[in-house]
Amino acid sequence: MKLYICESCGYNVCAEKAPKRCPNCRSRFLEKGECEKDFVKVTCPECEEVFYYDPKKGKPFKCAFCDHTFAEVDYF
Repeated sequence: MKLYICESCGYNVCAEKAPKRCPNCRSRFLEKGECEKDFVKVTCPECEEVFYYDPKKGKPFKCAFCDHTFAEVDYF
C-alpha cells in the first residue's frame, strides 16, 4: 500500500490505488513511499473504495475517490 501526501495541505492518505483528490482540501496528491501502520481504515459508502487516513491529521471531510461527504453529525 502506498502513502500519498497532499501537495497543498499535507494531509496523508494510504491506498492501493492513487486517490483522485485530497479528502481535506480537494487538491492533488503526491506519492511518497509506503504506508505507516497507525492509519485508520475508511470505506466510502458511496463508491465503496477503501483508504486509510492519519488520525493525527484529523478525520477526512470527503472521500479521496468520489465526492461523498462524511457527515460528523446527522442534522435531520
